[in-house]
Amino acid sequence: MTQSDEVSRAAVERTAADRSARRHAADAADAGHYAALMARQRERFTAAFGRCKDAERSEIARWISKGAALLEADARHTPSRAKVAVDMMKKAVFMLDPKAPA
Repeated sequence: MTQSDEVSRAAVERTAADRSARRHAADAADAGHYAALMARQRERFTAAFGRCKDAERSEIARWISKGAALLEADARHTPSRAKVAVDMMKKAVFMLDPKAPA
């Protein structure tokens, strides 16, 4: 193996390590973003749940929020599930109060 082969191999390894570090940083940023969105949706859910007088809508919204909580737990291993969890919480809030502010 020549010296130039060793240099190019080292450059490839550095590039792969840089890409991996950027990917991990992006995943961490996404996780923080979706955690903030989920916290906001929980606040909206709590407020809408307190205002809702319809027992059937409340029960359905509760089940939807439990599904969102499961997806949120799965998001630790599969980050794309965080977005679905946030969307489910939005639907739960809509179920409780279709006119709730976003």
